[in-house]
Amino acid sequence: MRDIQEKVNSGQNPSAKNLSRTVTAEKETSDFGGNILLPRMFHKYLDDVYFRGFDTGQVVEISRHSVAHGVANPQDFSAKAATIGLLILDQLFFFLPSEKS
Repeated sequence: MRDIQEKVNSGQNPSAKNLSRTVTAEKETSDFGGNILLPRMFHKYLDDVYFRGFDTGQVVEISRHSVAHGVANPQDFSAKAATIGLLILDQLFFFLPSEKS
């Protein structure tokens, strides 16, 4: 996602919100039927689930941030959670900028 950010919006802060916006922006405004999720819904999913923030001291649902910061609940690490991560990567493939971009 950072590579796409650098190619498309170089110089912009690579925050979670900017990354998800940049990855989906081109496809949100084009006639794009090659992906499973609609671009706006995928953008929302990245913001609301994948990059979900957390407050320490509260129950934390598994997300990229909770895993990366070491606060995810070990019981949440499952085949389902791993599969969702792989599906996100698969979905991101459809949002890669074309060679023309």
